[in-house]
Formats: sequence, C-alpha cells, structure tokens
Amino acid sequence: MLSGLLAVMRQPNELRKFRSAFSAVEKMGPDDVQSALDLAKKRTGNEWGGLVPMIVASRGVAAETSREQ
Repeated sequence: MLSGLLAVMRQPNELRKFRSAFSAVEKMGPDDVQSALDLAKKRTGNEWGGLVPMIVASRGVAAETSREQ
C-alpha cells in the first residue's frame, strides 16, 4: 500500500497524481490509514501536500456510508 502511495507522489503530472492518489486512498483499509497519514506527513514541501486532506475526507465518507447502511 505505502509503496503505491510513494509512486503516486513521484508523478510529475499533477492531474495524474491526484487521480492515482484518490484511487489508492479509496482502496485503503482501516489498518492502512495511520501508516498513510504518517507517510504523508513526512513528505517534503515540494511533494504533493494534498494527500492528508484526501485521506481524512475519504475516511469520513466511509464512516458516513457505513452508518447509513
């Protein structure tokens, strides 16, 4: 899982990076979330910083969906 996120963050194309990151985050299980957040926090300033909000937002959507069912 984390190796996939690292590959995503190295993408030079921002649109492709966003789409790939979104796809990877959607496939994450609950156990992967903390590891992914730790990885995203370690990124330097020149790497894509939109990963943390994406992870947090996707987990909120997953929680809402499970409550509705």
